[in-house]
Amino acid sequence: MPQMSPMNWGFLFITFIFILICSMIVIYFNVFTQTIINQMNKSSTNILTSLSHKSWKW
Repeated sequence: MPQMSPMNWGFLFITFIFILICSMIVIYFNVFTQTIINQMNKSSTNILTSLSHKSWKW
């Protein structure tokens, strides 16, 4: 039984780090996409709208 407790703690630790990394990736991805959308809106809105329409059709 003493071998099970470290594995359980390690599993909980790995899951906690995995959830933390996933949340950080989602936050950074949202910020990155928002900056790209802002730059695209500043440069050309027609290309962004056409890309969004194509992606929504698929």
